Amino acid sequence: MVVYKYDVVIISSGIAGSTLGAILARHGLKVIIFEAKSHPRFAIGESMILETSG
Repeated sequence: MVVYKYDVVIISSGIAGSTLGAILARHGLKVIIFEAKSHPRFAIGESMILETSG
């Protein structure tokens, strides 16, 4: 049996979940994100691009 260990579990890969997951991973935490729907999904206004995240 394989056991995976994570520091943080995030439910939903929307803008908040994805951003939080990226930030925590950059700080060295092991993160897993669960999403009920298929991804990528298109949502108007849901994007994090470097030029607008300042």
